[in-house]
Amino acid sequence: QGLKARVDKSQLSGNLSIANFSAPSIRIQLTVNSINLDDYLAPAAKGAGAAQAKATGQQELLPLDTLRKVNIDGNFKIGNMVVNKIKMSNITAKVNAKQGLIIIDPANAQLYKGSYKGRITIDAKQATPTMKMRHELVGIRSEGLLFDLFQDRYISGGTKLITELSSRGNSIDALLKNLNGNTSIAFNDGTIRDSSLAEKVSLAVKAFEKKELEDGKSVVRFTGLSGDFKTTNGVFATDNLSLLSPYFSISGKGTADVA
Repeated sequence: QGLKARVDKSQLSGNLSIANFSAPSIRIQLTVNSINLDDYLAPAAKGAGAAQAKATGQQELLPLDTLRKVNIDGNFKIGNMVVNKIKMSNITAKVNAKQGLIIIDPANAQLYKGSYKGRITIDAKQATPTMKMRHELVGIRSEGLLFDLFQDRYISGGTKLITELSSRGNSIDALLKNLNGNTSIAFNDGTIRDSSLAEKVSLAVKAFEKKELEDGKSVVRFTGLSGDFKTTNGVFATDNLSLLSPYFSISGKGTADVA
């Protein structure tokens, strides 16, 4: 009771109990003021090539034998967190794990002037684990998120994303190949910072000649950019892409094979 600790730059507080060490039963309530998970990632190997990328994609992600033995009932609060350069705050998550069934619900966070709400279920009882997840992002400012990820603001605007996906496997390759579900994404009142977009969309060249500049880059201003994606075995497909601008509207369709 009344646990207080400091780990590197993070301050921890809460309660913890462990029973039955052969098949641990853990009850935990933990509050962390801030943590940068990127500090704990292994450095990228220099000169890493296709062979290493392939090996990484085939590595086992989850320690199945351990997960099937652990019993966890946990509540976590994190003030500020960075993971893969993404900044989040006011994070709360409830984790239940028993005999290989792990449920994270609810999971909540604030990021980039918006909010995240999610639920993740991992069933590791069988030889091939399965995963189900629902993610909902509302009010996110995409330009801040994209800049932290890629050092560029490809698309700005208020973002709403709802996705429900499922998969099975215990490696990145397997999870991508077995990914199925639905995703809906929409941006509103923003810009696309891509001066070559006018060349790619030849039918809209004349409309795109009404150029606007933002920080020295050509931008295309839009009122709405949206699409619904159905995912089948790792292939995201849409037939209702829509881009609405003060000058024109564009509709489209296409696929992206993430596997």
